[in-house]
Amino acid sequence: MYAIGETVYDIIFNVDKPVAAKAGGSMLNTVVSLGRAGRKPRLITALGQDRVGDLILTFLKENGVRVDMITQNNDVKTTISLAFIDENGDADYSFYKAVLPDALIEKTPDFKHSDIFLFGSFFSLEDQNRDYIVKLLREVERKNCLCIYDPNIRKPHRDKMSLVRHRISENIESADIIRASDEDFKTAFSANTFDEAAKLINPAKRILIYTINKKGLWLMGYGHKIFLNVPEIKVLSSIGAGDAFNAGLIFAFEKRCIHKEDLPHLHEDSWKAILHTAIAFAQDVCRSYDNYISFNFASELDA
Repeated sequence: MYAIGETVYDIIFNVDKPVAAKAGGSMLNTVVSLGRAGRKPRLITALGQDRVGDLILTFLKENGVRVDMITQNNDVKTTISLAFIDENGDADYSFYKAVLPDALIEKTPDFKHSDIFLFGSFFSLEDQNRDYIVKLLREVERKNCLCIYDPNIRKPHRDKMSLVRHRISENIESADIIRASDEDFKTAFSANTFDEAAKLINPAKRILIYTINKKGLWLMGYGHKIFLNVPEIKVLSSIGAGDAFNAGLIFAFEKRCIHKEDLPHLHEDSWKAILHTAIAFAQDVCRSYDNYISFNFASELDA
């Protein structure tokens, strides 16, 4: 399994007081959860050749993530993110990053048919990354890998949508599964409902998993239209919830040996079981300030 995206170091505030600091970034969060769950994911990213970058690299190794696709670069500083959590456990972000040079990531994976490729966030839309992302997507398609896209569009990106919306649409067309929140579709396309979002993805050719925070989720595609409620829990932080949900999806796919060509043939009961696994991953993350599943939760999984 491969994931590509920006890696940051999160400093987390609750009621304007710092409460935690840890490695973050949506793709990092996902692969750390998978590493803790006994899988062997790879993260494709770039870090600064600095103390924070070294901390992140060590953390990844300690959590079962393969780091041979990570580039460290002397010309940049590792990005810092400030996350401010509100009374509902939701977060607003401020990012402090250096201007990145073109072609910062230097390594290209050798994809196999059995691989799963996860990409998304604003990283996949930025000019300096776009050619590389498109190159990887072409290779993923050529090798017939299962491709998952998580737009993960943050509110600070709203003003840039007119410039990158076509790239979001291109990413959707390249993916077999789109796992997106209602906020993603509202911000990117002004689509305010599930039905409006579903019209944008062509469910005859791919799967849409549309999450609505604690209000539940929809799945549509290949003849399915499924709604699931989400059990109520006490939320401490929702920062890594969507990323953990992605990890749960991938964990379930790998455990069941589900490949791209299997998606049109999965029964509703199989999809429900997969989604329940993803929900369980997400809810475990919401119970702490960690961005990834706990070791206790991971120890109870049948990997």
